[in-house]
Formats: sequence, C-alpha cells, structure tokens
Amino acid sequence: MCVLAGEEAEDREWVYFTEVANMPTTDLQTIDALWKHYSNDRFGFSVQRKIWISQKRQWPKFFKKIDWTTGENGDYRKFPQEFQWRADAAQGHLPLTNALRGTQLLAALLEHPAFGPGLPERTSEGSFFDGTSSRETPVRFELPTVGGVFDVVGRFAKFFALFAQELVK
Repeated sequence: MCVLAGEEAEDREWVYFTEVANMPTTDLQTIDALWKHYSNDRFGFSVQRKIWISQKRQWPKFFKKIDWTTGENGDYRKFPQEFQWRADAAQGHLPLTNALRGTQLLAALLEHPAFGPGLPERTSEGSFFDGTSSRETPVRFELPTVGGVFDVVGRFAKFFALFAQELVK
C-alpha cells in the first residue's frame, strides 16, 4: 500500500488515510482480485466492504464478524501472532489493515471507488502491476507463515501466488 500511496508513504513505511483517495483504482482492484482469487472469495477489500456494510458500518460488529477481536470484551488481536494466517480464517479476516490508531485508513480503503457501487471499468492504464507506471520499484513483503517469515521481493502477483501456495498446504 505504501508504494501506491507515494514516495513519502514509502519513506515513512505507513499510509495516511488522506493518501488513499489518490491510489490508482486499477491497482487496488488488482490487489483485491488476487486476494479473492487465491482465497476462493474469502478474503479481499471488497469482501471486507460487503461485511462492513452488512454490519451497518459499525466497527465493533465488523471487527467481531471478521475475527479481529477476541474474548467477551472484544480486545483487538495482537499482530502478528494472534491473527489467523490460514485459508479457513473467518471470511474477510484478510487483508489486515492497522486500526489500532483509529479506523480512518480502513474506512478510506473500504470507501474507495475501487470497491464501491458503480465500479469503474478495470483498465491497465498507468498501472503499477502491468509495468506501465513510472513506479518500477519492486515491493518487499514479509509474510508470516507457520514455519517462520516468508520474505518476498517482487511484484504483488508473485506475493499472492506464494501466499496461495501457503494457504493450500
């Protein structure tokens, strides 16, 4: 997400909610499509959006439904050890978006035109993923797995392919 948000977000290694509006729709839809494809439609931002709307945009109900909280008091799960990194996690459990400092970033993502009603047509114009954007920097991910941390350097598609392999193990 930092790559899509711009150089300043990359440098600080996190995203302001105000930067989400400028993220390319095509790239966000590509990320979402990869999540949905490799999870059999269990995970993705559009999946989370549907759940959030079904819970009347009430964060406590949404977090409980996607299993981001534990216990009777609804305490937030601790990252990364308490989150479910499995294919059978609750629908919408992934991808994770930090909401400890508030929900503005997650709300901005779920309200982005990439996931909302009347979705624009997908195009590859200026997309980071098809190599036509001016941003050619590879993206680095660390994916916690049962056996440790999977360090992936490359395009998002490579990340999701590897993630999918882990899910089917």
